Amino acid sequence: MPKKNVVIRSRLRKAEELMRQNRLAEAAALYQKLCETRGAGADLWVRLAVLKRRLGDFVGAEAAARKAIGFAPRMPAAHHTLGSALHMQRRLDEAIACYRKALDLQPDLEEAHYFLANALREMGELGPAADAYGELLRLNPDHFAGLNNLGALLTNLERSEEAIGLLSHALELREDSVETLTNLARAHIHIGSYGAAVDLLQRAAGIRPDFIDTLLELAWAYRLDGRFEASMELFDKVLDLAPGNERALIGKAKIHELLGDSEKAYLLLKPLLADEPAFNALSIYFDISRRVGKRDSAVDAIRRFLDSGKGNMAATAPLYFRLGKHFDEVGMYDQAMEYFHKANSLCNRSCDIGDAVALLESIQQVYDAGSIGRMVHADVRSDVPVFIVGMPRSGTSLVEQILSSHPEVHGAGETENIERAVRSLANSSGRKHYPVFVPDLTAASLRRVADQVLGKMLELSPSASRITDKMPQNFMYVGLILQMFPDCHIVHCRRHPLDTCLSCYFSEFASHYHNYAYDLEAVGRYYGIYNRIMEHWQSIFGDRIFDVDYEELVEDQERVSRALVDYCGLEWSDSCLTFHESERVVNTISYDQVRQPLYKRSSGRWRNYEKHLDALRNALGEAGVVI
Repeated sequence: MPKKNVVIRSRLRKAEELMRQNRLAEAAALYQKLCETRGAGADLWVRLAVLKRRLGDFVGAEAAARKAIGFAPRMPAAHHTLGSALHMQRRLDEAIACYRKALDLQPDLEEAHYFLANALREMGELGPAADAYGELLRLNPDHFAGLNNLGALLTNLERSEEAIGLLSHALELREDSVETLTNLARAHIHIGSYGAAVDLLQRAAGIRPDFIDTLLELAWAYRLDGRFEASMELFDKVLDLAPGNERALIGKAKIHELLGDSEKAYLLLKPLLADEPAFNALSIYFDISRRVGKRDSAVDAIRRFLDSGKGNMAATAPLYFRLGKHFDEVGMYDQAMEYFHKANSLCNRSCDIGDAVALLESIQQVYDAGSIGRMVHADVRSDVPVFIVGMPRSGTSLVEQILSSHPEVHGAGETENIERAVRSLANSSGRKHYPVFVPDLTAASLRRVADQVLGKMLELSPSASRITDKMPQNFMYVGLILQMFPDCHIVHCRRHPLDTCLSCYFSEFASHYHNYAYDLEAVGRYYGIYNRIMEHWQSIFGDRIFDVDYEELVEDQERVSRALVDYCGLEWSDSCLTFHESERVVNTISYDQVRQPLYKRSSGRWRNYEKHLDALRNALGEAGVVI
C-alpha cells in the first residue's frame, strides 16, 4: 500500500477518534488538511462541512459543501449539507431548494425530509411543513423529533386530536422528554382537556423541577382547570426563580381579575405598562380597565400598538376583539363591527360544517323513535347530575350561576367528563365514532363510564344534592347522557338566533370546538344544525329536557328561576335571585356578566348590527331557523 494512503487512513482514524471524544475543533482542523490533499473526494468535504456547521462556522460549512458538490454534483448528502449550512444562516429559500434537490436525488433521505419540514415551518409555510413531516414519518414512523415537531405544528393548525396521537407515540419512545410532555399538554389544553394537561405537566415538572417554561405551562393549565390557588403558587415560584417574569405577572393578574380584584391585577400589570406597554399585557389591561378607571388609556395603548405594526399580525386578534367590545359598549356599532371582522379574519380558523351535518344525520338514524325503547341504560339511579346544554353565549353560564347559588347545588362549570366518556366508549368499541357505536353498547359499558363521570362530579362536592356540568356542546350527546343517567336533569338554554350567533362572532374562544364562530355564514349554518339536533331530542324525550329561554329569564327572572329549580327537584331558595353576589368563580367567557345583576341590554342586541347581518340571516333561513 502506498505510504500516502497509509498516512491518509491514519489521519482519518485520528479524526474519527477526535469526533468521538467531542474534540470537534481538532477534528475539523485534521479534516481540513485531509481535504487539501490531492485526490480528496466529496465525502471528505461533506464531513468537513458537517463539522464546521456543528462548530458554528456556517459560512465555512457552506464553502465546504459547495466544494463537495463541485466534486460530486449528484451526491444527495452534499446538497443536504449545503442546505443545512444555508439554513443556519437564515437563508431559508436557498436551504429549501437544496433539501429538495437532495430528495430528488434520494427520496428516502430521512434527514433531508426533517430539515426541509423545519425550514418550511420557520418560513411560516405550515401546511407544506406538515406534509414534509408526514413524508418523513412514512419513511420512519418512529422518528422522535419528527413526531414531536409535527405534533406541535398540528396543534397550531387546529388539528389537536391528530397531534395527541403523534405526541403520545413520541412519548412512548422517550417517556422522560419534557418537550414532548409539554407539547402533548398544549394539545390537550387546545381541546379543553385541562385535567389531562395538568397530569402531563406535573410529570414534566417532576423531571425538571426548576424549568421555568414547564412551570409556566402548568400554572396556566391549573388556571384553566379552575385550580387558582395551585396556579398562583406556581406563578410565585416562577417569580422567585425569575423576578419580573412577564408571563407570571400576567398570569397572576388574570387570576386576580377572575376573582374580582381588578385593583390587585392592575398593580401587577403596572410595570409592564410603563413607557412601551408589553403586548401580552394589553388584553388583560383592557379587561380590567373600566373597573380601575383606565378604559381610555387601555384603548389608546392598544391602538398605538396596532398602529406601530409590531408583533405577529395573527397574534393581534385578541386586541381587535377588545376594540370591537369597546366600540360596541359606547354605541359606535359600525366601527365595532369593523374591528370584529378584523379580529375574526386574523384568527384564520376553518370549520367543516359537513362534519356537523353528518353527525346530525347519524343521530337521527341511531336515535329514532322506534329504537329508543330498545336501548340499554346504565343502572345508575342518581339524580345528582344536571347537564346544562345549548349554543355558546345562550345563557348557560347564567343558568349555572343561578342554580349554583342554591345551597344544595355545586356548579362544576365546563367539564370534559362527557367528552371523555364518549372517547372511552369509542375506543372500547373498536374505534367506531359517536353515535355509530351506540347500538352496540351494553349496560355494563354504560355503567362503567357513568360511574367514572359521577365519581368525578362527586369529588368536587360529595354532599351536594345536585352538581351541574355546563359544557354547551354536550347538546350533541343528550341521548347518550340519558342512557348513562336515566334520572339526571337536562337543561337546554335558548336565545334569539341572531343574538346567539352574533355573540359567538364577537367572542374570542379558546377551544377548537367553536371554529364555526369566526365566520357569520358558518355560525348561522352551525346554529341550524344545533337547532335540528335539539328539535330531534325534544321530539323523542319531550319534557325530560327543560328549556330556559334567555329572553324570558331576563324579563321575568323569579318565575323562570323558580320553574328551573323546581325541575331540578329542589326547594326554592331566595339566594337564586342574588346569584351575582355569589363568591363562586366562573372560568368562562361570561365570568364578568354573572357578577352583575340580571340586565336586559344583551336582548335584541342584533338590531344594532342589522345592516351587517345579511349572510347570517341567509344561512339561518336556509337552515330552516325561524327568526
